[in-house]
Amino acid sequence: MSKIRAISRGIGLALLTCWCVAPVVFRYLIGTWDAHHALETRKRWARKAIKLLGIKLEMTGNPSVQGACLYIGNHRSYIDPIVALTQVPAWPVAKAEVASWPIFGIAAKMTGILYVKREDRNSRASTLKAIEQLLDEGHQVLIYPEGTTHLEPFTRNFRPGTFKMAASKGIPVVPVAIHYTDPLDAWVGSQTFPPHFLRTFGKKTIEVKLAFGEPLMHEDPKILMQETKSWIDERLDEWHGNSTVKQKAAAATT
Repeated sequence: MSKIRAISRGIGLALLTCWCVAPVVFRYLIGTWDAHHALETRKRWARKAIKLLGIKLEMTGNPSVQGACLYIGNHRSYIDPIVALTQVPAWPVAKAEVASWPIFGIAAKMTGILYVKREDRNSRASTLKAIEQLLDEGHQVLIYPEGTTHLEPFTRNFRPGTFKMAASKGIPVVPVAIHYTDPLDAWVGSQTFPPHFLRTFGKKTIEVKLAFGEPLMHEDPKILMQETKSWIDERLDEWHGNSTVKQKAAAATT
């Protein structure tokens, strides 16, 4: 029964994607493609997609930033950007492999995405330039600076490039924390896509927590990065029911 549910959801998601993206593709073909229309279309798609997949979302915070900003999140799964994009019309930065995914790779390209080969320094540099251009045009960008998914209790080290850009341009950074109630719902390590999809979306519901912080700004990129990282770690600590962050803070004052 669970495999049938997962396969049915996969087929439904593919059909939903084709239906939602068709108007965007049509605009592209006739030369009237518009970024705002594409991003809003994807936000509507994402909201329908998580319902179809059985994702039960618990959200806190209000991502109400107007104009250019960076949404910075911890990374658990390929599901992360889909969940976050239900709330914000942002350009996500994703690994280059996503471009080759049937249907979804084309849909992502048509609705606005930046691809990066994280192991390639030149690719990372080109992506930073593309992010800078989008910010200069007033767009919002969603990025996961840990560079990979993992199940550690707190965030790994962040890559500093986007924080340097935000600090120099005076662009706000909005921290985004995500947590899966069942750690097995995250996609990490050497797992391949089909087995994970069948196991995860064969379940009736997948519980996900998402939190947006207040916009952060600072002229020092190191401080900006640390404040962002600390905010996300505090949310993760609360969700895990631990007190590690508080214990560290208390120890530092004694």
